[in-house]
Amino acid sequence: LPPLKRRGGSGASLVEGLLSLPPAKANEIARIFRSESHMAFVSRGEVLLALHERCDPESALKGYVHAHLLACQVKQGRGTVDDSAILQEAVRAVPGLASRLERAGWDLNRVAAEPDIPRARW
Repeated sequence: LPPLKRRGGSGASLVEGLLSLPPAKANEIARIFRSESHMAFVSRGEVLLALHERCDPESALKGYVHAHLLACQVKQGRGTVDDSAILQEAVRAVPGLASRLERAGWDLNRVAAEPDIPRARW
């Protein structure tokens, strides 16, 4: 799987990304993530990720997995991404991944290092 590029982000870049989408796609993204603790989508060939300001560590892990799955889709050259299906894939993957990380000694109840992922409220 391709690595995610880590670069500093901001709420402004997330808003710019949403505004660059066709209105129907932006509305779909807003609907899909209304009750989620993260928001991840592809805009101009780049994966954008934001965490809700009250996002807990396990929900953040779901966001990272979701962004990684989207990045795989982009790398494979898939022009159209089914955001809802990829979110569901992330939801299914996280419990097993979280369990394996905890068995390996990770403490998922504590965030030791927070990457430069913007926090937002929606």
